[in-house]
Amino acid sequence: MKTRIITSIIGIPLVILVIWLSGWVLGLIGAAAAVIIAYEYRQMLAHRGDLLPIWLLCGVSLVIYSLIVIFTPPGWFFILPLLVIIWGLTVKNKYAYAAAGVFYIACGIGCLIALRTSSDLYYPIIFALLVTWMSDSGAYFVGRKFGRTKLAATISPNKTVEGAIGGIIVAVLSAVIYSFFIPQLNTLVVIPVALLLAVLGQTGDLIESAIKRWAGVKDAGTILPGHGGLFDRMDSLMLVAVICYIFVGVASF
Repeated sequence: MKTRIITSIIGIPLVILVIWLSGWVLGLIGAAAAVIIAYEYRQMLAHRGDLLPIWLLCGVSLVIYSLIVIFTPPGWFFILPLLVIIWGLTVKNKYAYAAAGVFYIACGIGCLIALRTSSDLYYPIIFALLVTWMSDSGAYFVGRKFGRTKLAATISPNKTVEGAIGGIIVAVLSAVIYSFFIPQLNTLVVIPVALLLAVLGQTGDLIESAIKRWAGVKDAGTILPGHGGLFDRMDSLMLVAVICYIFVGVASF
């Protein structure tokens, strides 16, 4: 716990600084994150046998990420990648997992960065991060205190229904408070959007847990002391970033 807290204290200000930088610097940092997570993902799958070369998975992820950040496609563009992700995770084959992972990582990181680089506005990316972080933190602390009923015992034994509900409530309340300070955000719209994103964030966490369980590994990597790999810290953000990007493009949100 102590190591996790220290890493968070150092990491959160760095994330805020990165968001403030924007531009090509943010784009390069996002590219590095996409490559690192693709590498971690490939290493996880390798536990189930030989797979595609690391350079191929990392390279394809980087190309898809770059196309998203440079061209900022409309929201409907992500229907096909989402279908590929669902297909890949359902088939549960190492090659299907590889295809799903490439799109999952590239689209997740790409949409997150595009939320910031596609305009001069800060609030969309901060909203996505806020809801995800609050959902994760709320689920963790509420689960530790009140958790009794297992949420998905075979995938992630430590997660509980009480923790999940607590995380969602904390995320929605945080989003509502945030909306009071952002004129562009309609509180009545924020509530259902935050609810959906909080659920998706926890779903993303379970997806990575299922992949790790399938691969037979505890953590995706060791780059973040006390937290595991970069994928372990950003798993909840992948689906959130894509859906938030779609909302920003479709609505005035």
